[in-house]
Amino acid sequence: MAVTGNRIEEIEKRTFEGLDHLRVLDLDRNRIYVIDARAFASVPELRCLRLAGNNIRVIYEDTFLSVPNLQVNCTYTERCVL
Repeated sequence: MAVTGNRIEEIEKRTFEGLDHLRVLDLDRNRIYVIDARAFASVPELRCLRLAGNNIRVIYEDTFLSVPNLQVNCTYTERCVL
């Protein structure tokens, strides 16, 4: 799912509820500055998360515990290998 350039500022804990089979999420070029610690708990199959071009200041230590196979790309040159 691509949600690029939409001025999103926060990723809250229930943002992705109901998207159980989501595997790729592109959040490049938003204004994200904080990601809730439980933001990805409802998407255990997520494999690729793109976050380039954001202003992330806060990512909690346990944010990605529920998605053990996740690759997080924070630059435009990184690519996910699925």
